[in-house]
Amino acid sequence: MTTNALAKKLQKIYIEETYGKPSTDNDYLGVNHGIQITVIYDPMHNLRYNYHRGEEGWLRPENLAIENGLLKVVDAPHWDVKKDGSQIMNSWGPMNFYFYNVKELTEEEQVAFKEQKILKDIEKSKREEALSILKDKLVRKMPSLNYLFTGDLEINYGIHLKEIKRGMHMEMPYKPRYGTTGWVANQVLGWGSNIGWDITLDGKIVCCRVHYDDYINFEVELLSEEEIESYKLKYQQTNKSLINRLATLTEMFEKELISETEFQEKKTQILNEV
Repeated sequence: MTTNALAKKLQKIYIEETYGKPSTDNDYLGVNHGIQITVIYDPMHNLRYNYHRGEEGWLRPENLAIENGLLKVVDAPHWDVKKDGSQIMNSWGPMNFYFYNVKELTEEEQVAFKEQKILKDIEKSKREEALSILKDKLVRKMPSLNYLFTGDLEINYGIHLKEIKRGMHMEMPYKPRYGTTGWVANQVLGWGSNIGWDITLDGKIVCCRVHYDDYINFEVELLSEEEIESYKLKYQQTNKSLINRLATLTEMFEKELISETEFQEKKTQILNEV
């Protein structure tokens, strides 16, 4: 495709067919139009200034008007395309201009882009499924922290919560009702010594409030089939070890080598590991 042909293609996308609100999502553009755009950093607003003065080189939609050498404020919200197809521009107010460089993808790059998009869609679907499971298991049921050591999430759902930070509320990078991150419940995580759980809407981060000012952030990991089998083996071995320890403890109690109080205490400690 020649440069002029690319400009006509961009004109059709950004001015003619979807005038006012076309997409800037590179996944959509790469798959459907074979192009990729990147924002141009313009801290001194030189590009905006030159465009506002009516700089040559842009297609300029016919309904835009230049008055006294400047773009009329009332006509400011619009898209425009450079005649050589190298850039596009979005203006949604007299002072708000975004300029983008345009790259036309080769056939090989388009194929790679489509493959990446498929993988992203699969990942998104898995994240949505994991989010639904975690909402039920954590947010609705509010289990104790020991639940994470039962292997239920790993073995039955292919989900593992990897601890990334533990500390006081003020030290946590992810916490409900703070920052721009969206949360499922978006509420205070419990009161006093009560436990609380919440999950980011993208299904990637879990926050747990164990008690008072003790918080934990977890990264949600989606396990492969091989990793799930590894967790199955790990917990099978752990269960066998716990059964043997309980059997030994019971035998010691029956032989009166330990008191009933010691037996109950140690039994509780072992069961708490489950």
